[in-house]
This record gives sequence, C-alpha cells and structure tokens, in this order.
Amino acid sequence: MSTSTTQIADLPRGLELTSLSPEFRDNPFAVLKRLREAAPIFEDGQLRDHVVSTAALVQKVVSDPTLLVDSRNMAETSTRGLRNEDLSVATSMMRAFYNRRLEAFRPRMRVHCEELLESLDAEFDFVASIARPLSTLVITELLGVDPAMHGDFKIWSDRIIADKLNPLADEETRALGAQASEAIDAIVRAEV
Repeated sequence: MSTSTTQIADLPRGLELTSLSPEFRDNPFAVLKRLREAAPIFEDGQLRDHVVSTAALVQKVVSDPTLLVDSRNMAETSTRGLRNEDLSVATSMMRAFYNRRLEAFRPRMRVHCEELLESLDAEFDFVASIARPLSTLVITELLGVDPAMHGDFKIWSDRIIADKLNPLADEETRALGAQASEAIDAIVRAEV
C-alpha cells in the first residue's frame, strides 16, 4: 500500500479522533474506514504518538509487552503531556489484561454477554446495552472489584475518561476525574 504524504497530512488526528469532533461522533465508522484505507498506522503528532486503525495491527500492539504498558514511555504530545501531567509516573493497569488471562476469562465474558442479551427488547442500542456494561463487568471482575461496587466503578471510570481523554476538559470535569481516580485507586489498593 502506498500512501502519499499529502494523503497522510489530510487524515484526521488529535481531537478529530474523539467524541469532541462532530464528524467522528456522528459517524466514527466512516472516519476509521478512511484511516484504515489510507494509512493503517501513522504518526498523529497531536494527542498520541501513532494511530493504529486495523484489528491485526492493534492486536500486535496490545500483545507486545514492550509497548503501551508503561505510560512513562508516552510522547509529550499525549493527552497527559498536553495537560502537563508528570509522565515519569506509571499509571497504566494494562498488565492486568494480558492475553492468557483474557483467554482464561472468556467463558465468564460469555456468561455476562448472555445475561445482558437476555434482558434486551427486540430493538436496542448495542453500545449502550452491551458494549458499555460488558466492558465494565469484565474490567471490574478481572481487577477483583466487589460486584456491589460495579455501578460506582462505571460512574468513576466514565468520569476519568471524560477528564483524561479531553485535554480541553473544564475544571469541574477535571475535579470529578481526580476524585474518581482516587476512588478507583483506593479500591484497587484494597484488593491488592
């Protein structure tokens, strides 16, 4: 595949690849398809080092223990860097989600998915009804969070995402994100 420099320069990057962009929010599939076809991996230079847009390449990245596991290796252009956060502090929990552990957890994920599917009407929003609750159930169970805390964990994780993935977050969003980070940190430390 050959991609001209002009094509890559015209690709969306940074905030254009977040829900802050109306185009991405309204039709992320079209934006991501454009990325996959033009350059399945390219240097972003705004909010992240690189954008990886094919399943095969993403699988290679998340399977490689030398990549993305240690947030101290983030570029200064990452969201954390733009917010002047201390990049020398490791904040990733990626080590909890290595392939063998996820494979062993697959039957449990299937049970959660079946339970969610059983509660649905004929028409439903897949993201709201399956993807969001399933991801929370899987993450909390893998981390050993008490099931009674799953609802709170979801609220806290949503607040952290609203804060950490938006370099333009307002003070209230940042404060709620910081409080949520402290709450999740306390739960994880208690489990450890």
